[in-house]
Amino acid sequence: MVRPPLSLRLAVAEVDDAFEVPLAFILDSANHRRETAVLGGAARTYDVLQYRDHRIWGATAAILVTFAHLMSAGSLVGASS
Repeated sequence: MVRPPLSLRLAVAEVDDAFEVPLAFILDSANHRRETAVLGGAARTYDVLQYRDHRIWGATAAILVTFAHLMSAGSLVGASS
């Protein structure tokens, strides 16, 4: 559990902003979508979560979607027991 206040130092070459997203939003698969774009001459498909005016995509979205899938499968529940 992360408790505010939390001091963050953003790597501006990597992220535009830091913001909170409710866990319930991340766990709801209705908020997950896949998009495809041509990057470097090849079609790439990636995860996207749109939370308010924040577009979460790429590796961050993939981590969150994988986490949501694990939680829905019960893979993380009781993992420390």
